[in-house]
Amino acid sequence: MAAAGSKSKKRSGANSPRQPDPIIFFIDRALGNKKIADALRVEGFEVHIHSDHFTPAERDDHWLPRVGEWGWIVLTKDTRIRYRTTEREALMNANLRAFVLVFL
Repeated sequence: MAAAGSKSKKRSGANSPRQPDPIIFFIDRALGNKKIADALRVEGFEVHIHSDHFTPAERDDHWLPRVGEWGWIVLTKDTRIRYRTTEREALMNANLRAFVLVFL
C-alpha cells in the first residue's frame, strides 16, 4: 500500500500537454495562387488556396462560413470587406481567424 500523501508518478490524461491544432492558412482569391502560398509552404505551413475549393465567382458570404468550419486562418487583402454588410457579417459570424494584409 502506498504511503499516505504519496503521489502517482504517472501523469493522467487530463494533465498531459495537449498538442496545438495545426496552423492551416486559406489564401483568398484576392491574394492570388502562388507567391504567398509558396512562401508559407516553404516555411512548413499547410496552405489552401481559394481556387482549390471554390469557384472564382463564389461570394465571400458563402465561403467564409465554410472556411470557419474547417478551422483555417484566412489571409486576404480585401480591405473593403468592412464596408460590405453581408461580407462583414459573414466574417464576424464565421467563427474564424482572419488577417487582412495591407500592401503599401
